[in-house]
Amino acid sequence: MIPRFVVLLAAMTLAVGCSWMPWKGGSERAVKDDGRTWQPQPIIMRVYPTTRIAPHAQGPVVEARIEMIDALADTTKGVGNFHFELAPVEHLGQTDTGQRLYTWDTEVRTLAQQREHFDPISRTYHFRLAMDAVPAATSKLRFVATFSPVEGQRLDAETLLTVE
Repeated sequence: MIPRFVVLLAAMTLAVGCSWMPWKGGSERAVKDDGRTWQPQPIIMRVYPTTRIAPHAQGPVVEARIEMIDALADTTKGVGNFHFELAPVEHLGQTDTGQRLYTWDTEVRTLAQQREHFDPISRTYHFRLAMDAVPAATSKLRFVATFSPVEGQRLDAETLLTVE
């Protein structure tokens, strides 16, 4: 038989434990509640760390994954246009040389476009951006993503890619 104090201790632990746990997706960044209807929309965008230059059946691609995050720090979707650029970087920490190797534009406005690009497993947008050729080995490249939503503020994110 289990002693009473063990049962009481377990019940207290469960009661207290639930009260301090954050809401799923919770964040320290509180959203000001102005009483109006809130609609999720991306306010932060990041180039997902798995973004890379990869071989593909039709030729080399930048396999880009883009994550959109709303005001509650949850992954969300956006409606608008993505613009991508790939440019050389001379040295880490320096700005690019001004020369763009590639640019791409992709819309995600329709349901079909959302289905084509949004990956529900990783909760990221997935793009295979075609290239004519892989840049020279050991090149450092700056990959820049810009999202222009139908409504709201433009979002930018970037990362460095290395050609291996």
